[in-house]
Amino acid sequence: MTIGEVFLDSLTTGVITEYEIAWVAAHQVEFNRQEEAAAIRLGRFIDQGLVNLGCRLPRMHTGYFLSQIKRNASQTKALL
Repeated sequence: MTIGEVFLDSLTTGVITEYEIAWVAAHQVEFNRQEEAAAIRLGRFIDQGLVNLGCRLPRMHTGYFLSQIKRNASQTKALL
């Protein structure tokens, strides 16, 4: 895991896990200048409420749920 992966996953999903926060805290002394900047930015996003503490569904399940939502939406449109 890298801070870049944590940063991008958190921004794309809007969620950071407890494990990822613990990882960032445990490895921050090893960060170079760019990684420190990413960690600070991530902290600001958390403070602003743009990224929330939580859990993510495994990627294989999110595709299934999205397909169900799309299917339900198309069925609703057909009824209208």
